[in-house]
Amino acid sequence: QEDSILPIWLYEFLYPPKVPRECQMFRMENIAVPACYLLVGILQGLQGPFINVYPLFLNATPAQQVTLSSIKSLPASFKILFGFLSDNLPLMGYRRKSYMFVGWLIAGASMFTLLWCSDLNSETIYNEEGKEIIPENAPSITFLSFTVLMFGTGFWFADVMGDSIVAEKAKLEIQKGQIQSMCYACRFFGI
Repeated sequence: QEDSILPIWLYEFLYPPKVPRECQMFRMENIAVPACYLLVGILQGLQGPFINVYPLFLNATPAQQVTLSSIKSLPASFKILFGFLSDNLPLMGYRRKSYMFVGWLIAGASMFTLLWCSDLNSETIYNEEGKEIIPENAPSITFLSFTVLMFGTGFWFADVMGDSIVAEKAKLEIQKGQIQSMCYACRFFGI
């Protein structure tokens, strides 16, 4: 605390002196966990309108809309496999943090690909007869489905790693439940 520029009350709030360093989630070595939960909350809130409304601009059939919603949550079915993978095959010497990074990298790359390779403009365009048409460079339903699947895979992969880290750190807590409560507060703050 002597070399900190923070006021004492804020320093002790962020880094409680009676809590083991491994359980102080706002330390540099642990900040990825609450950041992961915050990002999960934000993206859970933002993906609903995108998945449910945007396909309407692409003239998706009701069956395609339902399929797209199902594809979005399909990777959640593999959460246990993601956990087994990280338990048994460390990546770059870490069992969780490197996989969390890979998950967010997959999710980000899929959305960047969707943004880069297509026109996401939802402006309604009409032809000479007054009939609504899809913009020329709009994503196909197939391409949109693939990017949503990849996003969901990375998203749930990172979420599983965050949950695993919290479960590991919870064993070290003096007062049980504080880390999980703080992480879920970050998640619901993001929504």
